Amino acid sequence: MFNLAGQIAGRFSEPLLQTRFVRATDQPGARARVVPEMRVWFNENLESRNFYVPGAIVLIVTSSP
Repeated sequence: MFNLAGQIAGRFSEPLLQTRFVRATDQPGARARVVPEMRVWFNENLESRNFYVPGAIVLIVTSSP
């Protein structure tokens, strides 16, 4: 059921995305390039002392009946 819905949505949105991409890049046959990069979304300095105490509190509270 979900696969069919995904196919229908994909067939509907593919031409729309292609025309939007052509307008944005002026290259009709080109594909969008994705450049993967590593990124730290939180705890940028990788300091774990700020996260141990709240995590320990959550473990204690959730494990007690």
